[in-house]
Amino acid sequence: MNVRDNEALYRGGFYAIYESECEDCGEWVEAMCQCYTDEVVDAFGEDPFEVRHNLTDMWESESYEDPRTGVCLTFQEWTEYFAGMHSRYIYGELIKSRQEKI
Repeated sequence: MNVRDNEALYRGGFYAIYESECEDCGEWVEAMCQCYTDEVVDAFGEDPFEVRHNLTDMWESESYEDPRTGVCLTFQEWTEYFAGMHSRYIYGELIKSRQEKI
């Protein structure tokens, strides 16, 4: 299976940042392994060293496009985005704005 085609893994990666409020790669990898175990195992197998290596690579280089906003950022950039003081408010307003256009 092509990891990029694993939509659940990418969606989980975004929600690990948004819901778990991960602040760095280590926290994100832990959240992915704990909260999205099935998706991680399906994508990368069960070898913990291989899993951590692949998730770290995914964090740094893979992008996720949020379907609610259309914004596309790497997982690392999403974490930086949500670190801002008013970022969750702005994100919510962006979702509202997009919904009003539909």
